[in-house]
Amino acid sequence: MSVAQVYDGSSYHTLSLTDPTLQIASQTNIIEAKLQVSKRLLFLTPYAGAAAAFSFGSSASGSVASTLLYDGNPITQTQINQITGYYQSQNQTPPSMSSVGFSSSATAAPGMDYRVYGGLSVDILVIVLDLNAAYDITNNAFGAGVNMRLAL
Repeated sequence: MSVAQVYDGSSYHTLSLTDPTLQIASQTNIIEAKLQVSKRLLFLTPYAGAAAAFSFGSSASGSVASTLLYDGNPITQTQINQITGYYQSQNQTPPSMSSVGFSSSATAAPGMDYRVYGGLSVDILVIVLDLNAAYDITNNAFGAGVNMRLAL
């Protein structure tokens, strides 16, 4: 896959990538407490609740590994240096290049999250249909869900 044309001071060259490999990793630790009330009325069970969650140790990282090709051949550090040097000599910001790809990571600070929720369960023989809605107070976000399950 061709990604750019670069100039090394004497001629233009094509930069391309081989088939990339994507890697993603994430980790989150959450301690959650919930308080919920419900009342069964024949085949209906309405419920409402509130939850508080403490998250810590949250992190995510990802990388894309691919071989950067220079006119169809794996790029060398010498070629990267030539391209970088040319752009710098022209007082331009050189492209950020590596022969193996790129990566990124992020870490979140520990924090609290609060939400309220409610819903209705409908029991129809062995099928239970759950309808629910939630409001995340911390992020001012709404959510909803519909679930179906078998209760044998």
